[in-house]
Amino acid sequence: MLNKRKKQQINTISRNELHALLGTGRVLQLTLKKEWFDMIASGRKKEEYREVKDYWMIRLAGVRGCGTSYNFTIMCNRENRCKEFDYVYFKNGYGKNAPDILLECKDITVDQGKRVWGAPNYRTFVIKMGSILFNRAWEACA
Repeated sequence: MLNKRKKQQINTISRNELHALLGTGRVLQLTLKKEWFDMIASGRKKEEYREVKDYWMIRLAGVRGCGTSYNFTIMCNRENRCKEFDYVYFKNGYGKNAPDILLECKDITVDQGKRVWGAPNYRTFVIKMGSILFNRAWEACA
């Protein structure tokens, strides 16, 4: 567990600034299972994965009806470009006081992920994350 000094260094933005950011459309908001959330909150996991299916193609790349990662890459999105998000916001659950974390979003591509971080054995959307800007995960543990 982090000490208070370390926790203060992680929260580089306030709760009010976080809420303002969430309304800009530049933040990808996702809910995670505890195992993956804890790995991200601790800084051990630097990527998150989503299957290349219609729902995620629309949400992450703005295209419809490609069906598979092969079709998506070859036919629908030859440049392997996805929407640009500045931040990724994760919650561990749906409750009002669920632990949450905000990170920089470095890139989103379609590629093979790392199995140790929960990626399946096929191409997925790979959400690459940078620095932690806000981390309320540790408050829930304290």
